[in-house]
Amino acid sequence: MPAISISFNRFLLLLFLQTPVVPAAWGQLPEFDQQQMSWLGDRIFANECNRNFSCLTSWNEGEDFPSLGIGHFIWYAAEQQERFEETFPDLLNYYKQNGYELPPG
Repeated sequence: MPAISISFNRFLLLLFLQTPVVPAAWGQLPEFDQQQMSWLGDRIFANECNRNFSCLTSWNEGEDFPSLGIGHFIWYAAEQQERFEETFPDLLNYYKQNGYELPPG
């Protein structure tokens, strides 16, 4: 489903952001079918990276750490302290706790 304009994309974002509010207020999360999830994933990927896989990871100038994925997960070297919160290890822990198999390492 192609977006017509930036205004239309903003409308879709606002609509999407409101979707979980009403059901969550009643203790339920919205359920999306596979087609809706694929469409939503594509919109996020198009918005964040213009559908360019090379921008999913970056090592920005002036930063001493990589930023990984659409979530911009930050991963520091051991004992490294920076101004941003390190989030990549938390993502890995989430995957482990929810039964996802991670590559050995």
